Amino acid sequence: MEENPLLEKDVLTSRNINRLIVNSISEPIIVLNSQFCYIYVNKAAEELISFTEDQLLGNNIFEMHSYLSGSSLEISCKKALEDQSYCFIEQYYPNFDAWTEFKIYPNPEGLVIYFKNISSFKKREEDALKLVKRNALIIETLRDMFLLTDEKFNVLDVNPSLCETLGYTKEEILQMNVRDFDTETSLEVIQQKIENALKSGVPFIDTKNRRKNGEILDIELTLLQLVIDGKKHFASFGRNVTEFKNAQKELSKTNLRFELIGTATKEALWEVETETQKRWANEIHQNMYGLSKSDPVPDSGAWENRISPVERESVRMGFQKAIQDKKTTWTDEYLFMTENNGWITVYDRTHIIYDQDGSAIRMLGSMTNITGLKKAEVAIKAEKELSDSIINSLPGIFYLISREGEFLRWNKNFEKISGYNSRELKSTAAINLFPEDEKEPLREKIKEVFEKGESEIETNILTKNKQKIPFYLNGRVTIKNGEKCLIGVGLDMTEKLKAAKAMHEMEEAILLQKVQHQKKIARAIIKTQETQRNHIGAELHDNVNQLLAGARLYLSIAGKQNEKVKEAIQYPMELVDNAINEIRILTAKHVSPLKDVDLENLVKSLLENLQQTTEIKASLSYEVTLDNIPGDQRINIYRILQELINNIIKHSNCTEAKVSIKNSEKFIFLKVEDNGKGFLSNDRREGIGLSNITNRVDSFNGEIEIESEPEKGCTTIISIPL
Repeated sequence: MEENPLLEKDVLTSRNINRLIVNSISEPIIVLNSQFCYIYVNKAAEELISFTEDQLLGNNIFEMHSYLSGSSLEISCKKALEDQSYCFIEQYYPNFDAWTEFKIYPNPEGLVIYFKNISSFKKREEDALKLVKRNALIIETLRDMFLLTDEKFNVLDVNPSLCETLGYTKEEILQMNVRDFDTETSLEVIQQKIENALKSGVPFIDTKNRRKNGEILDIELTLLQLVIDGKKHFASFGRNVTEFKNAQKELSKTNLRFELIGTATKEALWEVETETQKRWANEIHQNMYGLSKSDPVPDSGAWENRISPVERESVRMGFQKAIQDKKTTWTDEYLFMTENNGWITVYDRTHIIYDQDGSAIRMLGSMTNITGLKKAEVAIKAEKELSDSIINSLPGIFYLISREGEFLRWNKNFEKISGYNSRELKSTAAINLFPEDEKEPLREKIKEVFEKGESEIETNILTKNKQKIPFYLNGRVTIKNGEKCLIGVGLDMTEKLKAAKAMHEMEEAILLQKVQHQKKIARAIIKTQETQRNHIGAELHDNVNQLLAGARLYLSIAGKQNEKVKEAIQYPMELVDNAINEIRILTAKHVSPLKDVDLENLVKSLLENLQQTTEIKASLSYEVTLDNIPGDQRINIYRILQELINNIIKHSNCTEAKVSIKNSEKFIFLKVEDNGKGFLSNDRREGIGLSNITNRVDSFNGEIEIESEPEKGCTTIISIPL
């Protein structure tokens, strides 16, 4: 068949027109044959590939550009040609740090490929993804609960804190409506409450949520109204304030008022990219440093400097260790110095992101002021300690029992009376503490308490050692942790014992009053005796001794005038001297020491005199920490020791005597020991000396104990209240 020159010319013209049209397209285009060799490249493709069409035509694309060999492009081209189906791929080329988009159109003869550089688009997409992830991490790490709903309050998104608080999984909550866990009567009421809060400009509301287990929680919400894709949505940040509410109720019951700081937890949020040191923080975080939102975010050094010096190193080391151990979450509590509010207690939680090499590349954290919660914990603890003290001081027994009959709380007196310890009571049903034949009436009374609110019964408590004690028991309904419980007290119903105890207490009081009166008389007698002793001593010293001294003087004068008289009066003069000396010794014993004389020095003088006048070796241990002992007590102690030492001299036949004096906060203790012949304690006779000692000790409400055995000496122990 002959060729038609006109037809061939038309074909060439058509091809040139097509080439002009394709070259005018700004999007790069290449055409490959079935062996993947270039058969056409437009101008835009030449510029992007950096080769001319002449250099490319006839060459296999995957052999000429080795970095494409085995790539997703090669796989997709083969698949498109084989299946004759359109393919779309995006591929990143590290050599060029560029993303490329490919649209592959097959035909029986080969492939037409449209491609373009989408790196800038990918960068914007990556930045947007980072922002989305950051926002998601902020919500994930929030201590507060996060909830997103549509206009009809169907749940669209929640964070782990909300799931943990309400006890549902995220999958369960995403199938719910707010009405499923909010205790309000209807969705209309909920909607009206939210709209009122938003209109008022104070987007805070208090509500109650029901946990999965039925427990009711007090929740405080911060509300936001959003428009997403042209539709109204509601976002809320919630805080569980149940413990705070319960603390308020507990404190009001006992008429105590505690100042609680804050009604909601507000968190300071921050983020840092470790490689670029790019930082971000919210306004609350900046305010803690005395900065505004527009000021640069403080670095880790500024953070560490505001931590309490006592905790700074441990907090820093704990944070570093979390990173070393590749932990994704670090938490701690510490004191933090804020610019405007001084020291606060901070709960710090940080989420750490690592790259493939295990290096921390980003950190996102929240700092929560828990100062108010800490104070509330201390207040509740103090209140519990007070209630424990009140319960344990009750004269009878106290009990708190669950509806199932298990002991929840009791006082120490209950353990004492029943004979069971705390571990045994905790594992024992309350009904088992009563005789078998009395259990059924008791069950009826317990049932009556929960039905009517209160009841009472007289029954026997069966102790651990099987002793029956008659008791009056009462019970009332109370609420603990949302559950009804029985609370009550019991009193011993043995009337005879009660009357005997009351009578005994009355007699004891009368007797004590009489004894104290007698002791006052005894102290007055002792004081009078001291006065008489002082008077007698003074008379002996000032009058009798003067007379004897005068007689001696005249005898001496007479002796000087006559030698015979001198010899005759020598012995009488010795007797006069001895009498004067004896009177001086007797005077020293009778006259009371001066009130400002130190007790230790008084006792030392007694013991020194003992050693000088006898062969007894004496020692003193003085451990009194008081600055001053009252004068009357000091003289009384001195007289007691004086009598004890006289008894040792007269009766003990000892070679050693030890005296110990010490004190406690409320007593002074005397201990006198000797290594003498001793005696049987039961055969002890009450002599005048021992009687004086006993009277003196008793008059000052003291106690005396004497321990002795034959040939083992004697020990006297005395305690006198200060």
